[in-house]
Amino acid sequence: MLAASVARIFRVPQLFFLMMILFLQICVSSVDPLAFPSAVEAGAQMVEIGNYDSFYEMGIQFSPEQILKLTRETRRILPSITLSVTVPHMLSLPDQVKLAELLEQEGADIIQTEGGKYSSPSKPGVLGLIEKVTTATPTLAAAYSISRAVQIPVMCSSGLSAVTAPMALTAGAAGVLNTNTWTSTFLSWLDLKKQFHAMDTNNSG
Repeated sequence: MLAASVARIFRVPQLFFLMMILFLQICVSSVDPLAFPSAVEAGAQMVEIGNYDSFYEMGIQFSPEQILKLTRETRRILPSITLSVTVPHMLSLPDQVKLAELLEQEGADIIQTEGGKYSSPSKPGVLGLIEKVTTATPTLAAAYSISRAVQIPVMCSSGLSAVTAPMALTAGAAGVLNTNTWTSTFLSWLDLKKQFHAMDTNNSG
């Protein structure tokens, strides 16, 4: 059985205390860098620039330049916090890879992929499982390509399930995000912590 290692919340102060009692790492998601400091003061160990779905529904898309600007501003405000940045699936795959490379240069610690809004399979059984694989294809392709272009961990999101999560790890992702809940499950969280420790050691040396 998989256990959650990170709880991702959307600026809901009442949840911080519960998450801290459960000894979960807390990640707060927003597209407003000014929202992050109060969350970190309240106990968040990670911040994420992402969760663009609600904006997509309003016809709003984020350009690479906008995401890079948000990343720089977040790094300026919080230079040492663990920072995850989502690469929009609306971009072409080559553009997603290029953006991920630039985000790494700007100080992102984790790149998150996405693949559009999750939808439940319309068919039961084996056909339903095949539908899940099809739904996950964009984020799996992004994870495969980006993980081979950057040195930082890649987290795979959108359209994933117990069936497709192992595919994400095989594709090169260091972890997966359960899009049906607000809980992130890092299947190789220890590896992530080792990588962060190695990066800190290299930077201090």
